[in-house]
Amino acid sequence: MYQKWIDVLTKPKSAFAKEIKRGGLVEGAKHIIVGGLIAGLISGLVLLALGSAAGSLLEGILGAYVGIIGFVASLILTPIIGLISWIVGSGIVYVFALIFGGKGSFERQSYLIALYTAPVMIITAVIGLVPVAGAFINFLIGLYTLYLLTVALKLIHRFSIGKAVLSWLVPSIIVGIVMAAVASIFLMTMISALA
Repeated sequence: MYQKWIDVLTKPKSAFAKEIKRGGLVEGAKHIIVGGLIAGLISGLVLLALGSAAGSLLEGILGAYVGIIGFVASLILTPIIGLISWIVGSGIVYVFALIFGGKGSFERQSYLIALYTAPVMIITAVIGLVPVAGAFINFLIGLYTLYLLTVALKLIHRFSIGKAVLSWLVPSIIVGIVMAAVASIFLMTMISALA
């Protein structure tokens, strides 16, 4: 499993070509769960340390367990949220890939996406520990994941790089517009409430 992650991150074209016929949703889910557990463990340990320090400021039983609750929640929720995000995100991209003439299957597309998503979850959890620079590095990693997604889509759907990019860019733009509209409505509501 881990060697596949290394290969996909370092030699994506050949690794995806090798893996394209090997996995489906179950195999992809295994990768996401393992990546989510490791990332959840990393985040959970940070929450355990910070929560224990913050918990000492609180009185009573709640203060004693703030760090433990954060640790357990991170360990449980990270893989669950990772699975949901992976399936929903892959589904949205798949619909747009079909609109642009894609020929691949949802199961194989999702598997290829899982091969890089799982290790990226772990890497971003570790790098996120670094103040300020961690956010910038994680932004760069996010850009690299778009490259990996483009390579995977091009291969699985047997179409051009342009169509592969459009398959993730168009839904991203739509989500951005919807988020901006919701934020604008919220802001206007808050302003009118203060007036």
